[in-house]
Amino acid sequence: MDYKEIYMSLEISEYSLKAIVAEYFNSKINILAAHEIILKQGLEKEDVVEELRKLKDNIASKLGYPIENTILIIPSIHCKKFKDSVKVDINNDHHVVTKEEVALGIKELISKNDTSDDFVVNVSVDKYMAYGFGFVSNPVGLETRYINMEASIYTIPSIIAYPFIKVAEQAGFNIVDVCLDIIALQNFALTSQSNNIGAVIVDLNATNTKLAHFKNGSLKATSIIDIGGNNITNDIAICANIDFEKAETFKKKYVNLDLAKINDIIIYSWHDEINDEQIKITQKFISEVSKARIVELLSLINDELKRYELGNDELIYFCSGGSLINGLDKIMEECLDYRPIIMKKEFIGARYSGYQKCIGSIINEAKFSRIRGEIKLYVNKNDYNESLKLVSENNLLYNMNSNVSNDFIKRLVSYIFNN
Repeated sequence: MDYKEIYMSLEISEYSLKAIVAEYFNSKINILAAHEIILKQGLEKEDVVEELRKLKDNIASKLGYPIENTILIIPSIHCKKFKDSVKVDINNDHHVVTKEEVALGIKELISKNDTSDDFVVNVSVDKYMAYGFGFVSNPVGLETRYINMEASIYTIPSIIAYPFIKVAEQAGFNIVDVCLDIIALQNFALTSQSNNIGAVIVDLNATNTKLAHFKNGSLKATSIIDIGGNNITNDIAICANIDFEKAETFKKKYVNLDLAKINDIIIYSWHDEINDEQIKITQKFISEVSKARIVELLSLINDELKRYELGNDELIYFCSGGSLINGLDKIMEECLDYRPIIMKKEFIGARYSGYQKCIGSIINEAKFSRIRGEIKLYVNKNDYNESLKLVSENNLLYNMNSNVSNDFIKRLVSYIFNN
């Protein structure tokens, strides 16, 4: 495994900007640095570019050195998925399949399906078939005349992809690959077993809720519900007569949908000059307001799940920021006819539980890179040498599965300096 396999992932949404720098080693994520910027509503493109520059600078200051090469997460609205296949002849002297042949097949799949109107964002190889062997899990190293590759091709209109790429590049990010948000969540949430048996990912984000049904490793169906976390925040702002930013803060800090666990404390008060009275906002009040909207959303989710005709063993995985609201599991028991799993931070062993799409896109890129034989992103050893002390002193390098950050630093630096 190449210890230089270090990636930065960037997510741009209407609500926030997020970036993570991490290394993928031995099927585990080691997070080096992470930062989020909450965006004010109604920003112009130039303002977003400036905020992205701040995000990039903040990551560099935390990390101790800059990394421009970035995987950009693309929203999967209007995503199209279809199947295609390609045959690759093995023409080297020994007729042995190498990673270069696999990479060639993937490039052919992309070139066949990348048009002026559609932009290929992900290619997922579903099956390999090697001449004389039949279907194989990995053809690399086999002596054969040719391989057939059957793949799922995911595209979105260029009019959606290009603005995201352009804005990121204007801010100084070098976009070397892109990943659909729903594919990122698939890699984050689903094990190989649940990918095959079948599972649904529910992406509870700020502006809407997306559902994606995966089975046998392939995307089967998607749905979008036009209710997201911002609707809950707006409800609190309107009912409590406070601004959106304050309502968002209160939602994250005080809302608990398990009303039985709430002590009805006053969290904010203000004087209504028109009616000459003191208005008091309690934790129970904003929790009740939030619960009404969540119950509505879960009912709509339940209706969509019925359309998928799920098997008894298929699970529902709730991801993204909306899944972190306190007491959600309690309300799910009342509203859903299916078995839900909330992807909280204990599932990944990391403190960055809100960066699920960024983590998933890095996992997706790392797996893909090893197949095609390319390590796109790497650390310059001079930059790392200068920043090693800073990284160590500030505990910026963090292993999500064990407390071995110092050993990891030594291992990484040793590899870089000896290669």
